[in-house]
Amino acid sequence: MKEVKGALKEVSIVYILLNKTSVNIVSSIPHQVQPLLEEFNNVFTSDLPPSLPSMRDTQHQIDLMPSASLPNLAHCQMSPIEHEEL
Repeated sequence: MKEVKGALKEVSIVYILLNKTSVNIVSSIPHQVQPLLEEFNNVFTSDLPPSLPSMRDTQHQIDLMPSASLPNLAHCQMSPIEHEEL
């Protein structure tokens, strides 16, 4: 909560997007955001679960070693001719 309060002190305008089933919330949304909500209205579903899903047995993470370089390898190998054509 301290981080949120600190971040709010640094900005002058804050937009918060809430997914509500009530139609009355639309009147309080700034007019700059309304076209964006109308464009992406199919993204928000009306049948949301009441809470977050439970924690799973397997938690995925990548353990990085300090001062190790990341392997920046190509995802697919192409011949120079294919690369030039692309």
